[in-house]
Amino acid sequence: MMSQQSVFTSEDGALLTKGEQAQRVVTNILNDAITKGTSDIHFQPQEHTTIVKFRIDGVLYKQELFELPITEEAQIVSIVKIKAGMKTEERRKQQDGRFSHSIETKKELLTYDIRVSCIPVCRQFDKSQRQSLVLRILDKKRIQVKLDELGFLPDTKIRLEKIIHRKEGLFLSTGPAGSGKTTTLYVLLQMINTNDTHILTIEDPVEYTIDGFDQIAASEHMPFKTALRSFMRHDPNVIMVGEMRDQDTAQIAAEAAMTGHMVISSLHTNNAVATISRLLELNVTKSMIADTLNGVLAQRLARKICPDCKIKASVKLINLMNCFQMHEDEVQKCLEYAEVATENDNVTVWCPRQGGCKTCRNTSYLGRTGIHELLMLDDAIADLIRTNVNIHEIRKAAIQRGNMLRSMTADGLIKMVKGETSPQELARILADS
Repeated sequence: MMSQQSVFTSEDGALLTKGEQAQRVVTNILNDAITKGTSDIHFQPQEHTTIVKFRIDGVLYKQELFELPITEEAQIVSIVKIKAGMKTEERRKQQDGRFSHSIETKKELLTYDIRVSCIPVCRQFDKSQRQSLVLRILDKKRIQVKLDELGFLPDTKIRLEKIIHRKEGLFLSTGPAGSGKTTTLYVLLQMINTNDTHILTIEDPVEYTIDGFDQIAASEHMPFKTALRSFMRHDPNVIMVGEMRDQDTAQIAAEAAMTGHMVISSLHTNNAVATISRLLELNVTKSMIADTLNGVLAQRLARKICPDCKIKASVKLINLMNCFQMHEDEVQKCLEYAEVATENDNVTVWCPRQGGCKTCRNTSYLGRTGIHELLMLDDAIADLIRTNVNIHEIRKAAIQRGNMLRSMTADGLIKMVKGETSPQELARILADS
């Protein structure tokens, strides 16, 4: 429970009102979350308390310091809803909002966008309507980076840059929620954000506003398909669609890619080649896919081992092959790329020390890196799509062609033997790929 004296008294020692106390609690939670590198803050109602959780490096951690008594819950929720421009009296419907929060460091004053989602929840122990809050912390510095900083291997980066600088065609980023798709798309778009390029985006919601982009937030009155049709009359060079959610959006996007525009979007698929099947499900024809699709980037985010908590371990080559379901020649290619040699059929890997340290908050991990799979289409792969070859054969052909596809498993294995992430973390994030 929170019991710090600073929450209840001002700087001159005067007692704060309940509203001022609630404001101080919200500020303390936001400041602590930002300091810890949190992406999302969860306020979850329980029987007698509201617990607070921080999502750090993709994993939720309960924050014991900020467990709030139920008597303070309504005041805390109201403070957040007022900040986010929501209706405080509305307790039965979902609401979205956002606000800015500044935190002063020794060097500068940093400002963050906070996106808020509020939903009504029912609890067996409480017949009254309680509210659950999730605050997404948006830091523009996360998208003001280079591809290297997102974990792209040098050859993947070169192929991706080649795709993104094309004047027309379709490029898709795929993966589950929280896999870094949006960040990657923003970074790629900023690479081509020049004075002679007109970039239009339709997003739900607009997470970051970028100078040089014309950005539209999708809504009931301006759905993706309507925005896309209007974009065609607005002289764009590049169109970004936040997500292909329906047949109309997918078909209009593909048509735009065929008529001299570069179209960039995202989909939810498990790997790069599976995107072809998903486009077919959305009634995009095989010939249109073959003619317009420039490339597909599938990705996940893996936690990086804390540099102060790394320990060496030796793994048998055969065990590595079995664990990641790879052939010996595939594993050997990864080891050669990483410039790691085997010794008596043993491979040196890095593992996190149990218990961690203060630097990583005793988690043994610090920060995340991307695990990528980039499918780059050429004439041979496009012909396979036209002739209705199944996706397993397309995937096999792309891998055999070398520079057309490196699987996420292979990408992750390279980063694992280089000491960036651990076998446990790779197994966790690649379970569905």
